[in-house]
This record gives sequence, structure tokens and C-alpha cells, in this order.
Amino acid sequence: MLQKTFMLLCIISFSLFAIQIKISPDKDSKNVSSEEISTLISNMAKKGIVIDEQNAKKYILENRLLANTFLKQHKKVPKNTLTNEKLHFEKTLADAYIKEYQRKIRLSDDVLKSYYLTHKKDFFTIRKISFLPFYFDNFDKANDFYQKNKKNKHLQIPKDHQIFSLTTDRIDPFVFEVIEKNKSSKLTPPFFYHGHYIVLYIQQDIPSKQIPYKDAKESIRKILLQKTAVRAKKELLKKISDE
Repeated sequence: MLQKTFMLLCIISFSLFAIQIKISPDKDSKNVSSEEISTLISNMAKKGIVIDEQNAKKYILENRLLANTFLKQHKKVPKNTLTNEKLHFEKTLADAYIKEYQRKIRLSDDVLKSYYLTHKKDFFTIRKISFLPFYFDNFDKANDFYQKNKKNKHLQIPKDHQIFSLTTDRIDPFVFEVIEKNKSSKLTPPFFYHGHYIVLYIQQDIPSKQIPYKDAKESIRKILLQKTAVRAKKELLKKISDE
């Protein structure tokens, strides 16, 4: 974490009381690092969006081109945007410092296992559904597609179509109801949603299951450390103020 922090300091100058962020156009706006690509893929996955390296690179390059053009034309970042980023970055660094401090806290396996056994009901995976939406501008086209493919259990997925992989708590209730009513089929009948007629191809439906202790250990460690985060923050602030 500290290594990443020092890398960020190369583009950030510090005053005594606050972080001052300076942003200027990239000299090479067409260069995308493997770290940027993997970070975007990871961030998208957290939102339930599956994206490959080629599309991740395209996404970054498009945003970079637009952002650099904006900076060249306007010479500066909008004040509210810069303030938001500054506050976000300060919070990120503060959290990193607290986590580094908390690494000194040793949690034995007995403590972790005890928490697991007394909170076992909290350690279940959430049912996850991967689906591919096909969009149509009218019902007849959607229904024609559905009738032709409803018995096809291995539908060919177009390269330009995006697969959504979401836990059920993140799926729109209306869409989830459509999926639930058609559990036995890979393809849902057409339905109208947000201005389009849609047919969903259900690629995968992973049921909820108990998470074993060995897979829950790190989550438990984070939970217990989170419970001590407020205390750790107070201790650090006192230590800094006493220096």
C-alpha cells in the first residue's frame, strides 16, 4: 500500500495542512498500463459488469482522450470536481494509514473461529445470476427472436454484447421477477423495460451456499479490525497531536 502511495505522490504536492492536487494533460494520452486495465476490470466486476482487456483499454483511452481535450481547452479542472477528488484522496490515504496501524493487532485463529461459529448465519454467499440482455425496438422483433431461440440452451453470444453478473440483491426487482418466473428456461419471454423490449439469456444461476471457515477467515479479520477502526483512529490522532 505504501509503495502505491509513494507512486501517487509523484503527481501530488503537499502543503503542511492539506493535500494540493495538480492535474495537467498527459504527454502520452494513448498509453494505457496493464495496472490501469486490471484495476478497471476489478472495479467493473465489483459493480457486476464483466469486461475484457480489449474493451477495458478502449474505455480508458476514450475517457483519457476526452479528459485531456477538456484540460487543453479549459486549462483547469472544475473546482467542485477537484475538491471532491481531493477529499476522496485524503480519505483513502487516511484509511490506508489506519489499516497499516491495525496490522499490529494480532487476531488468533481461535478468536476468528469463535466469531465464525457465533455468526455462522452471516456467512452465506448471495445467489448470483449472469445474464445477457438482447434489446429490440418493438415487441414483434423481440418475440420473433424469443420464439426462434427459446429451446436453444447454448445460444451464441455476440462479441459486442455485455454480460451482467449480479448478486440477486443488486438486480432490479422487476427484472428479478421476470427471471424467477422463467427459471426452467435459459431465455425469458420479451418484456418492456426502460424504453426497450428485452429478452434475457440466463447464462448462469449460482445458488446461495454456506461459506466454509477457511474462506471466511479474511472477511472475519476485516470485520473485527473494522470494529477497532474508530479506536485506532483516535489513538493515531492523539499520537500525532502529541508529537
